[in-house]
Amino acid sequence: MPVTYIQGAELPDVEVTWRDSDSSIINFSTGYTFTVRLGQLGQAATLTKTTGITGNNVSPNLLISWSSTEIESLPAATYTMEIIARHVATSKDRKMHDTVIISAQVLP
Repeated sequence: MPVTYIQGAELPDVEVTWRDSDSSIINFSTGYTFTVRLGQLGQAATLTKTTGITGNNVSPNLLISWSSTEIESLPAATYTMEIIARHVATSKDRKMHDTVIISAQVLP
């Protein structure tokens, strides 16, 4: 389901429940690092985030905290959000996509 933000808003965390191929919730509480990229498919990322991403072992097992300045820096558009969970012990990546819609704010 797409996530929608308005530029400059105080934003809630994005809650993600990421499941394995057998539908089990993946335990991201330890042993993973995370990267989130916003951009257009096939192009360089417009924004890359490596902080404010917290893994957990229950649903939601991933929380992404955005600051208003991160979202405010992006032009209003529809973006692909690519989430990368790197397993530290094996250096193997899990990746998933979602959609983020950023709307312009109404000016005073």
